[in-house]
Amino acid sequence: MFARRISLSIAILFSVLCAACVTEPQDRSGLAELPTDYSINIHNWHHENKAVSAFSGGMERIFKFRVVKKGLGATPLPYSENQYVFEDVDNYLTRNRVMGVLIIKDGNIVLEKYAFDRSESHRFQSKSMVKSVVSLLIGMAIEEGKIASIDDLAKRYLPDLDEHPYGNTSIRHLLQMSSGVKFKNMTDYPKTSDTETLERVSWRGYGPGGLSTVMPFKNRPRISTPGTKFYYSSAETQVLGLILRETTGMPLSDYLSEKIWRPMGAESSATWWVDKSGQEPAYDGLGATLRDYARLGVLLANDGAIGGNQIVPKKWVLEATQPTPGYPHLKPGRATSYHGYGYQFWIMPTHGRQFAMLGGRGQAVFVDPNLKLVMAQNSAFKKGDDTSPRELHELWRDVVRKYQR
Repeated sequence: MFARRISLSIAILFSVLCAACVTEPQDRSGLAELPTDYSINIHNWHHENKAVSAFSGGMERIFKFRVVKKGLGATPLPYSENQYVFEDVDNYLTRNRVMGVLIIKDGNIVLEKYAFDRSESHRFQSKSMVKSVVSLLIGMAIEEGKIASIDDLAKRYLPDLDEHPYGNTSIRHLLQMSSGVKFKNMTDYPKTSDTETLERVSWRGYGPGGLSTVMPFKNRPRISTPGTKFYYSSAETQVLGLILRETTGMPLSDYLSEKIWRPMGAESSATWWVDKSGQEPAYDGLGATLRDYARLGVLLANDGAIGGNQIVPKKWVLEATQPTPGYPHLKPGRATSYHGYGYQFWIMPTHGRQFAMLGGRGQAVFVDPNLKLVMAQNSAFKKGDDTSPRELHELWRDVVRKYQR
């Protein structure tokens, strides 16, 4: 009897641990196969010694995803004859656990380096960089008339959120992370964060997914008036993703493929995690090559155009990548002690226009439209490491200074 209880307990524990596991074959059509660390699993993917593997395709073995399909042709990224000389590049990569860094000037690659046996074919985790992608998709949906106005309340498109504070927040304020709804992010509350709750009920699979992913926050108070204070909240981006799914009638992966990935000429298909309902987490989970993240940067450096084709409305890109007039709390030094904030984009504290897509553990795409300069990086910075993010930003500043001369 005791042995039977032990067996039952182990079975229950395994089923809980594997709530989000891949239990059936995934549709991998169009995906390049990656060198795989077969020792990565549901028990150890979050361990520090597995971070490089987890962040470069390993998590695709564990969590369900949908494919973001590429088109028939890729936009060329030719190598420049004048390569960027960076004496400490190899040391920078290994010291900071950076899998790859790529710099583009005027559409040409001036530096592309990989470490830890990674290459241009590996898909790397976006972390929160995907929030900026969701912003671009919101702009596309507005352009197409699927969303009537950026100032509509979320509940217009998600009526089940009628009594939810996020449902009574405008799309604009969600884009600006300015709903005023109390949310404990991982930076301020590492042991009891709402981000952890959101992850568990969405891509980790401990819940039905979809609209239910934002229900843990239904009774949260507003701690500030909407549109007056910046406070980083992945749940606000999740609501934007739910609006996109409802208004377009398409999974986010398919909408991204149709509106951006194929038109911009991505060279590889990407992946995006899904929850049990098939909904992508709008705040995390895109997996793409470093070159395709850099292509997104090139598109942004050209205000939504690439290869002579306007992909994302220029007006939207300009609005999204600058602090909105009349919202002083979003300016650099006000939103945070360093960055400002646009529509899910980070604004750099510079005289000229510079902005970035940023994700946890060192994922970044920096853009200077005036210099037509892009720097993309994928990494696995150690948890709690404050030095590596500073080095990343200093590297970007050094690159900008070189091309400003």
